Amino acid sequence: LEETLGFRYGVAVSAENDAKAAALCEQWLGELKGVDTGAVMTLGTGVGIVVGGKLLHGSSFQAGELSWMITNQEAGLKEMAAYTGIRCSAVRMVERVNQELGNEDLADGLAAFAAIKSGNEEAGKIFRQYCLDVAVMILNLQTVINGEKVVIGGGISAQEILIEEIRRQFGEILQNNPILGQQVIPLEIVAAKFRNDTNLYGALFALLQGMQK
Repeated sequence: LEETLGFRYGVAVSAENDAKAAALCEQWLGELKGVDTGAVMTLGTGVGIVVGGKLLHGSSFQAGELSWMITNQEAGLKEMAAYTGIRCSAVRMVERVNQELGNEDLADGLAAFAAIKSGNEEAGKIFRQYCLDVAVMILNLQTVINGEKVVIGGGISAQEILIEEIRRQFGEILQNNPILGQQVIPLEIVAAKFRNDTNLYGALFALLQGMQK
């Protein structure tokens, strides 16, 4: 892309994974600025990891693809339900809530969160399980990177109740296992500064970095 489009149009071109771009943005202008080790978890796409103050790409640019982490082996490894990408999908959670409510528009996030905030029992149950799944993914990530901060991105990160519930669920995991609680130091869990635009700013930063080389 860089070579083909750049040559054709005579402009600087760069390419970056969306979740990794989100991590670049938060490192540049947001919650990971000055943080040595942390991650941006874009609920719906992937995870960008910063280690030693640098974005981690891995040997073949696959670092941070936690969507392929197996968290439900009982579902069968051929089934997508076995993988974190489905269990921690914000789109899937919203669809399940709307389905439970009988709403025609299964993608209506505002309706789903209105039901959650109003205290609807079934909506709340689905939401809490979802936040627990995200908290488990954060714990699994933390055992590898021992980060200072995890930033939650994506459009859903604008919902303060989401961040609060993920924090609560993560704290409960540590409290419910004394040995785990003694060994794992709680980390900061915050919303992305630029919410759903985080990856766009990060893509710009990737381009600017490439132009300086």
